[in-house]
This record gives sequence, structure tokens and C-alpha cells, in this order.
Amino acid sequence: MKSIKKTGEDIMKLRLLAVILLTLTLSVCQSIPAMACTIFSVVLEDGTVLAGNNEDYSYSIVNSMVVTAPGERGYGRICFYNLSYIQGGMNEHGLFYDGASCPPSEVPYDRSKENLGYNLGDIVLAKCGNMYTGMYRTPAGKENRKGKKR
Repeated sequence: MKSIKKTGEDIMKLRLLAVILLTLTLSVCQSIPAMACTIFSVVLEDGTVLAGNNEDYSYSIVNSMVVTAPGERGYGRICFYNLSYIQGGMNEHGLFYDGASCPPSEVPYDRSKENLGYNLGDIVLAKCGNMYTGMYRTPAGKENRKGKKR
């Protein structure tokens, strides 16, 4: 087997090639639009729960903030909207809601079912003081506990 000795010039060429490849890789990665959101919560020693989020969009959208006082329309709440739907918010009981961008995925769609016709996030913040998932009713009215039909 023939041994190949690398000279100082060969090593410099390899380093230059590595720098060029790294630069190309980074510039390609930066040109791909990224959409990511972060949602976090922290429980302090005294039981206080803090929640927050950020919105990382690669494009500009029209945003608005709506503050609703408690009353006939439900709990007091502050909601942040993107175009026409609630992106996130919190109500007077501390119930926190936020939507997040996720990678595209196939979601089954049933064309025979009607669209909701309302903003579910806003309704949840208006009517719910907390979330209890131990037992709930499905739209069909059947009780479920931990995902099992009764």
C-alpha cells in the first residue's frame, strides 16, 4: 500500500475547502424560512405559575390585542390575534392559551363536517376557569376517563 504524505500546502487546501463548505452550508440553512414558537411555564416555590411564549414568524402579519372585561360575555381576558384568530391569551383565572407553529403534517379532514364558525381559543378563555382532563365528555356525550370509553 502506498503511503501518501500531506504537505503544508495540501493541508491549507483542505482547510480552505472545509471553510468554503461550511460557509455554503450556513448560507443555505439561513435562506430556508423557519417558523418556530416557544411556549414555557414555570412553577415557583410558592406555587405561582408563570407562563410565556414567543412568536417567531418569517413574515409580517397583522396583529391585534383585545382586552375583554368580565361580564355577560364571559371571564375577563386578554387575547392576542393574528389576522382573525386568537393566537394566545390569558383569562382572569390564569388560564393560559397559545398556538404554536409545528412542522407540516397530514391531518385527516372530513368534508362532511361543518367548520366550527367561531374562535375556539377565545371561547375557552371566556368560559373555562381551569383545565381538568381526568374526566370529560366527548361531542357524542360519552364519558371518558384517561382516554378510555365508559
